[in-house]
Amino acid sequence: MKQINFKLLVGVLIVSLAVFFLGNYLLNNYRLNRNLTDQLVEIDGVENVEINKSNSQYRLEILLNQEVEDLKSTFNQLKDKVDDTFEEREYEIELKVNSTEMLEQVSKVVDLALYEAITTGEFVKLAERIEEYREQYELEEAMIQVDNEHIYLTLEDEAVFYKVVEREAKND
Repeated sequence: MKQINFKLLVGVLIVSLAVFFLGNYLLNNYRLNRNLTDQLVEIDGVENVEINKSNSQYRLEILLNQEVEDLKSTFNQLKDKVDDTFEEREYEIELKVNSTEMLEQVSKVVDLALYEAITTGEFVKLAERIEEYREQYELEEAMIQVDNEHIYLTLEDEAVFYKVVEREAKND
């Protein structure tokens, strides 16, 4: 019987594992990132998508243009496509927009009302406050939308600011 050359066997094993992991990485990167990016960019209002992975969580940075007519609908389309692709994987969606300093400041003022509404469930008062902020800061538009999972904020002046806040639905 021939003796097994252990050095050759270990070398072949290392090269095989390297090829496997590299191939797996490239396939996942291409399939997941390219296909998902292409699908998301097709959604009205989506300008650019960047997908990053740290540890086991994916972070999707999505640049929206100023022509998003219904933030709730756009975000839910994004979320549905990401859910279909990532299945059980953890991910976070961060909306980006070319906003202004003034809109960023107004959003910080609105944050208090947003988180208060999440805690109290008084979304009618939130809508009234958003309208008051629109008038106070002379915005073209200030709109709030709510569903069971999120609160959607749109502030518009010469630019647009979008924010989606996850809310914890109360289980009564």
